[in-house]
Amino acid sequence: MKKPALYIVSTALIGGSGSLVAMLFTPRRFALGVALGVLFAVGNLVLLGRIVPTVLAPSPLEEPTPEKRRFWGLVAAFKFLFMLALVGYAMRTDSVDALGIALGTFALPAGLAIASLL
Repeated sequence: MKKPALYIVSTALIGGSGSLVAMLFTPRRFALGVALGVLFAVGNLVLLGRIVPTVLAPSPLEEPTPEKRRFWGLVAAFKFLFMLALVGYAMRTDSVDALGIALGTFALPAGLAIASLL
């Protein structure tokens, strides 16, 4: 299995280049949406890299304590609520474009696909 850092770096590089292109060639609202979507994608990947092994599939070498599982389960729940609230606020204030957020979050599957080819 490849190192998780490779997937994170790949997603960040694809997202960063997409954000740069958006900032150079699109309106400000759209570019901010792309940057916000990229932040969501990379943040999700980093947090899921910690949450999944602890909560769902611990390694046989390290058995997490129930407190550790509970903590990371709460982090997962609040991560989702925080992202939902942030996107809701951004859409309500009309400060970012929804299509930009969708395009920015596409950095996650694109980064995973490219990292799996390396």
